[in-house]
Amino acid sequence: AERSDRAALQSEGVLSRERLSHLKSKLRLSGVLIRDNYAGPEEFAEWVLRDLTAKIVAEFPEEASTETLAQVDDMMAREFEDSMLHTIHGREAEMNVLDEAVLGLQTTPQPTLLIGGEGVGKSAFLVAWSSRFQKKYEVDLFFKHYTGLTNQNRPCTTILRRMLIAIKEAFGLRKTLPGETALLAGSLQLWLNMLASLNAKVVLMIDGADRITDTLMERDAP
Repeated sequence: AERSDRAALQSEGVLSRERLSHLKSKLRLSGVLIRDNYAGPEEFAEWVLRDLTAKIVAEFPEEASTETLAQVDDMMAREFEDSMLHTIHGREAEMNVLDEAVLGLQTTPQPTLLIGGEGVGKSAFLVAWSSRFQKKYEVDLFFKHYTGLTNQNRPCTTILRRMLIAIKEAFGLRKTLPGETALLAGSLQLWLNMLASLNAKVVLMIDGADRITDTLMERDAP
């Protein structure tokens, strides 16, 4: 962080610094899990999610169903978005370019990729852009997924199921989700084709798509 940014996060005054130092020492001596030296808010959010999920499963094993853990995922995603919205300002030109690319998919259906080096702020940009886009344009469904902010150990399977559930709920479909993992991708393609025939406006935003892997699903697929 820049020097000015660090200054904004430092304690005010000697007394405040002493109180903060005392609190940190007290926490460390209590034996609670301490997380520090994280690279950025995204890594910190991933750590918190893993720790929170482990605590829920340990203390409430019977209640830690897929639905319950999915609710934890949604809560963490909302907290992540709220924190990211305060870290980015401006960049209207880049957002306008992405607007045009996404809106252009109505005539030229193809994925739009946002590429950048690690740590340049892609996640924060997508959070800000998606919030802005939804305020400017009306769509039938705006699906968002942040890779890493999930407690599931099969991310590709998880995201496919989340997409199908979101589509089912948004459009009131009576279709049932396939029980077999290998059928998820095919079902998603069929459902999207059906929505396209209805001229439905759907945006699927995936942050960190390059980090989505699911070797178990690939092995199960025909």
